[in-house]
Amino acid sequence: MTGKTLLSIDDLARAGLLAPSDALRAVAARYSVAVTPQIAALIDPADPDDPIARQFLPDARELVESPAELADPIGDDAHSPVPGLVHRYPDRVLLKLLSVCPVYCRFCFRRETVGQGKGGVLPDDALDAALKYIAARPEIFEVILTGGDPLAVSPRRPRRGLSRQSGWRRCERAARRFMSRCTSITRASFTRARARRSLGCARRAPRCCRKPCC
Repeated sequence: MTGKTLLSIDDLARAGLLAPSDALRAVAARYSVAVTPQIAALIDPADPDDPIARQFLPDARELVESPAELADPIGDDAHSPVPGLVHRYPDRVLLKLLSVCPVYCRFCFRRETVGQGKGGVLPDDALDAALKYIAARPEIFEVILTGGDPLAVSPRRPRRGLSRQSGWRRCERAARRFMSRCTSITRASFTRARARRSLGCARRAPRCCRKPCC
């Protein structure tokens, strides 16, 4: 198993995971590629229908578009009142902390806006504006941290976002939902200690919770 994340068609070819081609390089030029060592070790190159490979290895068919396809299929832009925030439903929001991931799923519906060179980490002023928007709307019960992968950044970043949600009188646990694949695709680097730092969890549960937050 290679010790580095595979970031290009040539990297994947050298690892024996696919045969390089101009078509695949065209896919990688438009949509980012990243396969961690843990994921690479699970792929069976001899199986053309390997389910792990189909999730993470680029396919030339990704560039085939139908007339009905949309660049923003779930309408994030139409429901984004400030940069980095999506407010589609009255009681919850998506907070997109960054636009990169440790791996890139080939089925991602945000792949037009997620990947290397497509934005990086949400700037501090944009994060502040998003948190002020949330604080001004008491009807928002849940903040879903996403991206990109919110656990791919320094643990301080998501913790800062959580700690700035001042004035809420609800259980802290209800506001902490992470959309992440880090726990399954970078297991060696994602420890219980890092999870606690990211979530800002204390060893004791808040009074309003009967169970620990993590």
